[in-house]
Amino acid sequence: MPPKFDAPVRARAATGLLIAILANALVTSVGHAQDARVCAVRLESPTPDSVRSTFAATVQSFNPRRPVPTIWAGMLGEGVHQRLTLPPGLIFPVFEPDSIAPAASPAVKTLMAVPSMYVVFGVTVEAGKFTRIRRIAGASSDAFDLAVTRALVVLDSSSELPPLPQELGPDPLEISLAISRMPQRQVHPVMSNPDVPVMPLFIVRSPARAVDKPITRGADFSRFVPQPPTKREDEAVMVRIVVTPDGFVDPGSMQVLAFSSTGYIKSVFDMIPNWQFKPLVLAGCAVPAIEELTFPAAPGASSRR
Repeated sequence: MPPKFDAPVRARAATGLLIAILANALVTSVGHAQDARVCAVRLESPTPDSVRSTFAATVQSFNPRRPVPTIWAGMLGEGVHQRLTLPPGLIFPVFEPDSIAPAASPAVKTLMAVPSMYVVFGVTVEAGKFTRIRRIAGASSDAFDLAVTRALVVLDSSSELPPLPQELGPDPLEISLAISRMPQRQVHPVMSNPDVPVMPLFIVRSPARAVDKPITRGADFSRFVPQPPTKREDEAVMVRIVVTPDGFVDPGSMQVLAFSSTGYIKSVFDMIPNWQFKPLVLAGCAVPAIEELTFPAAPGASSRR
């Protein structure tokens, strides 16, 4: 016959078990925090293979039927370039794999990774003025976002941007200002728009490290079927995401880079956050990293750059 315990004994036992569980969780979280700090120090230190990274601004309209004039977009990009002041101690929040020639062997390109970022701002333009500025996607630091917003506000108050052409109509125009690193690899995107101006903003020197393990995809990709079904086999959607160290996608980072139709963008965005990856590993540390994916219409044919 099992022994009997009174209520106070059971309560003390339950309390002790709860304290043990919480203590173990605290030790684990502290250990993870210490590991993260060790990895941050290790990965932010200079390396012999450090490279000069160019960051650029891309300006375009959210509405393809109301494109931003190339000259106006160029003036916006140049204005941000002139007024952007990088915050002190700028920290790049994610890593970006790239094909870089190591200093030890400049004739050979290997897969390296550098600290990077990208951020997309939505800007509402009305009567030649900015009436709304907000961050809508990407991975960047709060200090950098604030610096970009300040540059836009200063540019807006300078009255250097002319009114948009009358043929665009009187309604407010929604445009995107995307800032990201220009990869050194010379790979032409699957889909591109040569009419979208790209303006260099600033150059930083970034430590480059060999990739221990690249981001790898799970079986979800082979099971992906666009919904609604696409009408043409040449339809495709290219997206940029951030894969976190635990292998999941940061939903706030998802950005459409290019598309041939809007048919199944929603299905791509609905499915990606449910997928798990194996994260990028550098110097033994799993790190948050930028990944670009192309989803063609043919099932199971999704690919990465």
